[in-house]
Amino acid sequence: MSVFEPVRYTARVLRSFLLSLALTSAAAATATTVPPMTTADLERAADVVVEGVVVDVDARFVGRRIISFYTVVSNPSGRPTSTLVAVPGGVVGDLTQVVPGAPQLQVGRRYRLYLGGPTGPRLDDGVVRARGVVGFWRGAFLVDDDGAAVAMGDDGRPLLAPMTPRTTTPTPTPETP
Repeated sequence: MSVFEPVRYTARVLRSFLLSLALTSAAAATATTVPPMTTADLERAADVVVEGVVVDVDARFVGRRIISFYTVVSNPSGRPTSTLVAVPGGVVGDLTQVVPGAPQLQVGRRYRLYLGGPTGPRLDDGVVRARGVVGFWRGAFLVDDDGAAVAMGDDGRPLLAPMTPRTTTPTPTPETP
């Protein structure tokens, strides 16, 4: 037996371990790829555009996934209308499921949502009522106090620039003597 035999054996075991770790990590790692979408793209892809306040969230298991069902109340023609929006991910009990790129809505906040048809997951009564957000986070805009829609990033946080321009009064410049 050679002096180097234990070293070769250790190197083979280490190499096998690292290879299996790399393969396992590659299989577990998934990416959310959402193509860039303009407002016109969102409008074409959406079945309906809803601007309203999230008043409730109910996260539950649908199969092996957690889906958060948000109730959004809007007032398009003076009469409150409720829309159920399904977003993948959420918290059920002590289990949390995070889906990268899924919009993160908050109760009490106003949003402009570009929604697909009512083809979301079936609820307990078997009726499909929920709509999904078109383009993941790209189809969800936070509406600020001035009524401007602010795009949200893939982490659910609002970006700084509003989607629609605001009317501003120019700041007077001091006169020079």
